[in-house]
Amino acid sequence: MKLRDVEFAFNALDADDMQRFEETAKALSEVKLPEGLSMVESIRRQCAELDRFFDGVLGEGAAGKLFAKAGDLGDRVECAAELSRAVLEEQKTATKALNKVARNRAK
Repeated sequence: MKLRDVEFAFNALDADDMQRFEETAKALSEVKLPEGLSMVESIRRQCAELDRFFDGVLGEGAAGKLFAKAGDLGDRVECAAELSRAVLEEQKTATKALNKVARNRAK
């Protein structure tokens, strides 16, 4: 899969890759930041959690390849949305192909 002009060995139609994606996304959704953090510390921690997400899904060092700045939360959120869209698009393409095959078999 290509994300931000970087090629990763991730396939949204591979069960192991999708298991890693789902488990890593679940872990990310369960992260609770401590109360009382400054805005700056909150942003840094959220960036670190998203970096772990990208490294977990796409492979160690993925975040370093995707992001020029260590503390840009907006960039990471945007990239997570891009990844989600790419995963859905790969799955929709496969579903269309499978449906076409099924229709041809039914004829």
